[in-house]
Amino acid sequence: MSRTLRSVAVVEAITYLVLLAAVVLYRVFDGPKFTPILGPIHGTAFLLYFWFVIQAHHERGWAWSRTLPILAASVVPLGGFYAADRLLAD
Repeated sequence: MSRTLRSVAVVEAITYLVLLAAVVLYRVFDGPKFTPILGPIHGTAFLLYFWFVIQAHHERGWAWSRTLPILAASVVPLGGFYAADRLLAD
């Protein structure tokens, strides 16, 4: 479960950064509109991350003081990388 959760955290972080880049490309440089495609991809990755964190919370008996920072990391760009590297290290 730990390896899967770390992998999902990295995927979530990557999709977040790609989505942010697509928004900037579209809004600032009047580039192509990739957000209708990338938004649902990132949304799915985020929901998977959330699901796996809650599963780990229940299976491992984590306190909410450990679970909430891991969940909060997903709303900060690069937070998924931090969670995978530091917060989810066993």
